[in-house]
Amino acid sequence: MRSFVVGIAVTLLLLLIVGQVALPPYLSGRVEDRLREGGGTADVSLSAIPSYALLAGRGSRFEAEGSGLQFDADLRRERPFDRLDGFGEVSIDIRESRAGPFRIEEMTLSRDGDDGPYELDLRANAKPRDVAADLGSRAGGALGGLAGDLAARTLPGGGFVAVPVDVRAAITSEDGRVSVLDADGSVAGLPSGPLTEVVLAAVLERL
Repeated sequence: MRSFVVGIAVTLLLLLIVGQVALPPYLSGRVEDRLREGGGTADVSLSAIPSYALLAGRGSRFEAEGSGLQFDADLRRERPFDRLDGFGEVSIDIRESRAGPFRIEEMTLSRDGDDGPYELDLRANAKPRDVAADLGSRAGGALGGLAGDLAARTLPGGGFVAVPVDVRAAITSEDGRVSVLDADGSVAGLPSGPLTEVVLAAVLERL
């Protein structure tokens, strides 16, 4: 009987060791595959002790880097932060990628601790006409998109000249939903809050 109990204990210990070693790379690889769906490169590292906590979406650190990625701004989860909120530390760095009308030069999203806000730093460029049409369609469907497009035509260059986007924002997750606490920056006079949500939601959809 004693040898049986010892055997069970050893087996469980081996499973824990194997899981601790093998599970993080496996789950990290799945995130990398999602990020690379439209092309580009990605490197993801997930950490947790014990590693089985990752199966429940919890861990100590979520780190991702990528470049040349393509994000579909039309695909948005209702709670885009669901896959990040369970991690204590978050570090995401996306470069030379695209999200809807935005060409991302660099986007960093970080959080240091479970209770702190996410810090977003976005440098990109976009054509005001494309941005206005995209935001208009989200607010009012096809008619809203047309109104946004017509409004952008009054801008210099008819809204076809790409302008820089430089936004810094503090963001919280309200039950997984994006809530912009404070955002500094704009593009062609459009408020930075909605712009931030478009890019962020597109990226988080792939995580």
